[in-house]
Amino acid sequence: MSDLQLSLLVLGALVIGGVYLFNRLQERRYRAQAEEIFRREHPDVLLDGAAAGSASSGAAPGVGASEDALPLTRTKRVSSEQIEPSLRLEMTAPSTPLDKRIHYIAMLRADSGASVLATALKAALQQFPFVNKPARWQGKNLTDGSWEDIQTGAERSYNQLQVGVQLANRNGPLSSNELESFIGMVKNVAASLKLQADMPDKEAALRHAEALDAFCAQVDVVMDYHVASKDGAPLAATKIRALAEAEGLTLRPDGVFVARNEHGEDMFTLSNGEPRPFLLDQVRSMTTHSVVFSLDVPRVKDVAKALARMTTAAQQFAHGVGGIVVDERRREVKDAQLQQIRNQLLEIVNTMAKQQIPSGSPLAQQLFAESSSAA
Repeated sequence: MSDLQLSLLVLGALVIGGVYLFNRLQERRYRAQAEEIFRREHPDVLLDGAAAGSASSGAAPGVGASEDALPLTRTKRVSSEQIEPSLRLEMTAPSTPLDKRIHYIAMLRADSGASVLATALKAALQQFPFVNKPARWQGKNLTDGSWEDIQTGAERSYNQLQVGVQLANRNGPLSSNELESFIGMVKNVAASLKLQADMPDKEAALRHAEALDAFCAQVDVVMDYHVASKDGAPLAATKIRALAEAEGLTLRPDGVFVARNEHGEDMFTLSNGEPRPFLLDQVRSMTTHSVVFSLDVPRVKDVAKALARMTTAAQQFAHGVGGIVVDERRREVKDAQLQQIRNQLLEIVNTMAKQQIPSGSPLAQQLFAESSSAA
């Protein structure tokens, strides 16, 4: 073998070794980037579900059953914050009747032939505010006998009122102190307006609140898909917007893209995987390392349809940015998982239906309101 051939062999071996080393370094680099990209603050239901299921009946159906389980995350349930005294009576679902399934409802009646002006109620509420939770006031329409949300500035009068406070929401159950405060407010308002007040049993209401909160914890689940480029390169927000709009999503003022059905109801959202929202006046200069597709299960009517559309959108989006779709544990979401995901989501939907609070219904919209200010 000549010196030239020997040199070429050595050079070839060095090139092959260099390429192998480079690939290994790139793999390690991407793995580290992926860990950072998909790190989330909320607990992982896949890791916590089994423990939660053994300790409480509040475990989501099917969650924690296997290593390949559903990529779900629980909505954070935090302590409620003090709110300002609220005379706002606009609700998530205006004119939807108060419902004993999710509200503690007090009834107030005027003496025969008497009535109360909405403006008088406003004055009484200013004198006796209820600051712990928003209260929802309704009056019985004197013309058709239907219950309507009271607009305190309107020149309307009522001979029957009802006021409800929600027994639970994403901040937890109504507490004993909160209920006492609500009852005290109702009694004071009733005395001020010379009305008779009838209120349900307090202890039974608190037990109902605890049971309702346990139900909420069981089904209050969000399903996320995360998308990032395969090499960890940043994604331009202008491209994200173009791809989102191509999938029929629109940008809300809060910087989150939303997909809606033919009735204008929210199906899923697309948000920045980093804390900065996609605000319209900042999109041109923004980049991010990941985006998140989210389906808020209890707030969506047709969950199976929303899931199918979100899955397609995430896959198309990943193709558009040269990326991959992964779940909450940073595992690539493959076709074999999709039927399992659908089945487990439908278990949650069925659980809600059995409790007569269907997913996406007006009751569910109130119970799982995005803001704690909803009554």
